[in-house]
Amino acid sequence: MTALRCNRRLPLHAVLLGSLFLPSTPLQAAAPPGAYWSHVARAVGELVEGHYTSAVYTLQRARNLRDQAELDVLVGLAALAGGEPKAASWQLARASKRGSSEPWVYYWAARAALIRGHLDAAARYITQAVAVGGDRPMLRIAQALVTHRLGKHLEAHQALLEVVARQPNLLDPSLYPTPQAGSVALLQSAMRRFPDRLLLWRTQGHLYWHLGQVLAARRMFERVLKLRNKDGDALQALARCSAAMGAAEHARQLAREALAAAPNLADAHATYGELLLQQGQPEKAIKQLQRGADAHDRDARMLVLLARACSEARRYDCAARYYRFAARRDPQSGAAQLGLALTLQQQGHDDKSAVVFERALATAPGDPRVYQGAAHLARLSGNRQRATALLRELPAAEAFQRRLRRLRARSQRQAAAMHQALQQCDCAGTHGCRAKSIACSEALHTLSTFARDVFKTHLKINNAPHAARSSIVSQDWTAHVLELLQRKRVLLSNPALTIVRGRTRAGRRYQVQRVLPLVPL
Repeated sequence: MTALRCNRRLPLHAVLLGSLFLPSTPLQAAAPPGAYWSHVARAVGELVEGHYTSAVYTLQRARNLRDQAELDVLVGLAALAGGEPKAASWQLARASKRGSSEPWVYYWAARAALIRGHLDAAARYITQAVAVGGDRPMLRIAQALVTHRLGKHLEAHQALLEVVARQPNLLDPSLYPTPQAGSVALLQSAMRRFPDRLLLWRTQGHLYWHLGQVLAARRMFERVLKLRNKDGDALQALARCSAAMGAAEHARQLAREALAAAPNLADAHATYGELLLQQGQPEKAIKQLQRGADAHDRDARMLVLLARACSEARRYDCAARYYRFAARRDPQSGAAQLGLALTLQQQGHDDKSAVVFERALATAPGDPRVYQGAAHLARLSGNRQRATALLRELPAAEAFQRRLRRLRARSQRQAAAMHQALQQCDCAGTHGCRAKSIACSEALHTLSTFARDVFKTHLKINNAPHAARSSIVSQDWTAHVLELLQRKRVLLSNPALTIVRGRTRAGRRYQVQRVLPLVPL
């Protein structure tokens, strides 16, 4: 058993089994609370990064300092994220037996049971979660989906009505959290009595952003700004969220406010620089991105952005330098390898460029520029057969890029439309949207059919007496909505994750994964 604690090469299921049955070492009563908080925050960060085994070990160290039931829940989430739903059920049952009053214990027990195909158990757990947690939309939408699958249509209908009354946006991924997102939400309970709540909210916001949970991140940063309206970090992070939601002008305004509030904050400069680059102002972007790269010199993405700004400003020596830095930091970065290859080619360094193009062919097989550039060099060297073979790959790569562009454009349109609707329909309150303004009606028309239908139903419900809700919304409508959500498997996988797949003529398969701001339905 001692070896189990030390050997981090063991598979996740073995580590989880050890975590369940190993007795905790005696609590270190003299240890400062900061050590416990540090372990919990680090464990959640590891879980978010996908290092599930390390997260379990770190949680064991936290347990040695303070043995809280929330730690069992976090271990259960690590198990669920790592594809071990049975072990997750054990850990969540342990938390329940130890008297945890968190609704998330029952919620995640329901999710684990659902993944294992135990529908009746999932229904029992989600009923307990609602009994403890009340009408929270995340709990009620799960109850609606589970009871609908069990054929309890009236119960499902009533549960969905409670969701729609509070939440006009059923495409919000926060309603169907992944285990990683669940661990971020649980931070506040696991770190109770943490003295700096702004720091805790900010940490949660950045972790949500890392997971691609834009709306959840935005809510955390807005919470920070309510208490500290000149918080530079929250402003720049909120700018990123607004940009992801398609609100470009609002994002730039927030980025400028962030710089005014915190002129020495590297992240504020980096955010503003990225927005300037997207706006087509590479010269102005370089100075801002340089500040960000100096502070985050191991961040390959930041280095690629700076290199791209240099390239678009026709400063090729600068571009080559930073693309090279990025490629060293992350050799698997297709953007870095391709950018370096193209820049070297523009500088006339054909021999060096040919070597890098070979790496780019391996790391960016879905980008047409790889084949065009490599084919050009092959022709220059007299290898026409090689050039022809590379050019044959162009149609498939171009089709792949078109699919990516369509996905990005559709996602941005939907996100921008939802952002506008939430703004114009006065959805900032706690009791739902209530506005009937012309601007609200116009904003609703830009939403997709499903999103618009749900939003309008939300407005109808909130402008009618509580007793009249069931007569406003039919069971057929709620059944239709739940069928669409079931088809998307919103409680069995990450519904906001979209995968675009491609294949070369030689049969090599590749893909790009994107987490979208809204669930694509």
